[in-house]
Amino acid sequence: MPCFACFGALEKEKSQWTAEDAALHAAAMLGDVSGVTAALGSGADVNKRDQRGATALHVLVNNSDGNPCFSTALHLLVHYGAHTDAGDSTGA
Repeated sequence: MPCFACFGALEKEKSQWTAEDAALHAAAMLGDVSGVTAALGSGADVNKRDQRGATALHVLVNNSDGNPCFSTALHLLVHYGAHTDAGDSTGA
């Protein structure tokens, strides 16, 4: 028998994804410091998880290529309360 309560919780979580949260994840993927700053200033949830369970911090670290902008963006995320010990759906 399916877990309808679980399904409802997943749908509720999905519906709570905001444009600010999406902007934060997109900026994190690019190491875009001004985009990260703007999204956080607009109320993005620094610990919001995407469909893979990744936070903006996961996205940033997974796309970092040694560019110093990524380091600055990382510091911003941590300053705004990013959980540095949170795992994603793969356990990373």
